[in-house]
Amino acid sequence: MLTLPKSDLSVRTASSIKICRILILVLAIVVLGNGIGNAEDKPFTMTTSVGPPLYFEDGTGFFNLLTAEVFRRLDVKYEIIWLPPQRSLVYTNDGSYDGHIARTVAVEKRFPDLLRVPVDIFSFDFMVYSKNSQLSVSGWQDLLPYSVGMINGWKIVEQNLDGANAVFKVNSYDQLLAMLDKGRIDVAILDRVMGEWTLRSGGYELHIIEPPLISKPNYIYVHRRHAELVPEFTRIISEIKRDGTLDRFFAKAKLHR
Repeated sequence: MLTLPKSDLSVRTASSIKICRILILVLAIVVLGNGIGNAEDKPFTMTTSVGPPLYFEDGTGFFNLLTAEVFRRLDVKYEIIWLPPQRSLVYTNDGSYDGHIARTVAVEKRFPDLLRVPVDIFSFDFMVYSKNSQLSVSGWQDLLPYSVGMINGWKIVEQNLDGANAVFKVNSYDQLLAMLDKGRIDVAILDRVMGEWTLRSGGYELHIIEPPLISKPNYIYVHRRHAELVPEFTRIISEIKRDGTLDRFFAKAKLHR
């Protein structure tokens, strides 16, 4: 049996250890490199809970157009995921998604991890819908004797209906107007734009009661971990409003302000 000198064994052992360390280092670089690549490829996920004509799955809605332009100018990949109103807030606030379009400041008290981009993108007129065209409503207090339907997760409406006879919450415009049409609720509260679209598309013989209960600006929100992006979002949305792009999107989506 051949026996190597101790000096040769030491050299070979040292070489083996060195080779192992190099292999481990190379493997770590590959793994980290793949991780970085995946992170760079991962899109910025935006949730929304609005419907036509502000959001269409085919990308032609007003918020679709606006979001696409914002992220084009940011040079960041993105995707929009539709979720029911309450769920969209909860999941974005807990960090499951990166941002949300669009909400009023009423959400900030209950969802502190959502940071507002401080440039409004759209104003919602919150309207009363009724089967009675002669219904007179001058403010929220006039709704308290009635059974009122609303969209679940609309915090500004929820806050103003405290003390109402009965409040029913649903997740869709069509479901809410169907309840009103069938007499299951006395009145419904929806915004003007999406409510009008749902009235027309559903063929409901219902009435929008003027004036609005309240008009509120809506904003884009991002999760707190993206706080460093808020100034960039602010700059880009301000540019989009200033250079006329927002007006073109209003016209393309056939909206009126």
